[in-house]
Amino acid sequence: SYALLDRRFRAARRQRKPIGKVERIFVNFGTTDTVNATCLALDAIATAQLGVAVDVVIGGAAPHIATLRARVAAMPGTALHVDVDDVATVMRGADLAIGAGGVGALERCALGLPSAILTVADNQHTNARALAASGAADYWGDLGKRSVDEIAAALKQLAADQAARAAMSAAAALLVDGLGASRVRMSCEAPLHAKDGRAVSLRQASDEDCAAMFAWQSAPGARRYARNAEAPKPGEHERWLKAKLADPDCLFNIVLYGDEPAGILRFDRLAQRDSGRDASEISILIAAERQGLGLAGAALALGKRLLPNERIVAAIHAENRASIHLFEAAGYRAASKGEWIWEPASSA
Repeated sequence: SYALLDRRFRAARRQRKPIGKVERIFVNFGTTDTVNATCLALDAIATAQLGVAVDVVIGGAAPHIATLRARVAAMPGTALHVDVDDVATVMRGADLAIGAGGVGALERCALGLPSAILTVADNQHTNARALAASGAADYWGDLGKRSVDEIAAALKQLAADQAARAAMSAAAALLVDGLGASRVRMSCEAPLHAKDGRAVSLRQASDEDCAAMFAWQSAPGARRYARNAEAPKPGEHERWLKAKLADPDCLFNIVLYGDEPAGILRFDRLAQRDSGRDASEISILIAAERQGLGLAGAALALGKRLLPNERIVAAIHAENRASIHLFEAAGYRAASKGEWIWEPASSA
């Protein structure tokens, strides 16, 4: 949740490829790759005879770069990217990745890119095992203990198993959403407060919030202006929440009043619109017993801190004057009938 990734990974996440046949593999073992793991990975790809394109990312100061250049030149369909500024753009075109277990593994997760990890340092083992345990990557062990033939066999098996790669992609994208830098910054900024002085903050929602959310959604008047005015049944609500929490394009937060859950703030990705730009639709609900304390306004401000570079769209019923006033005060502008938009100063 707090992985300090370049904001371009969040943007590239929106354009990630659907899971299908493996046609392009991304290879990166860090900027310097002192053990020349990249060449070993290329040998394994060649041995596997997958007939795929390969993108290799490396730093210009890598000690084995001359050897790597020669290896790439002898391998048709392979491109070498040296000192790339925007790694996310290169990575998003891949269907599968091979790399180490450091920060690069978290970058791959942010794009939902299925990946195999070969650790090249002792401090990567714990991270690699944790990613594998969560279903976000395959961990093939320490590089020094795997032969080219073993890596090639594992690669062929993973490339052939589309269902496994799809599950891995979903788990990875849920684990790392690319907003770690925003969360770190928010923790360092001055807190926002309710009218009575208690702090207002956000945390990620979980299935343990199901009962509280159901109570908020079912309260009299809570759904008066909702798209579906009918209150959900318990089973329907449980299934809906499970689906939302499993959706990597849904950013689901609980609004905290002090330490107490007091509402929800949710962002759902919208398909690309006429403007050619992506956006997220915001949904907010404050518990009836906590209304009037200024929690909604504070939550909207926190939402902009969390998504400082993204366009946010609110769908508001024309008769819901309280919500219109709330979003106007938060800097949203009327864009079309029933739609209000917050446009960041800069987008990525």
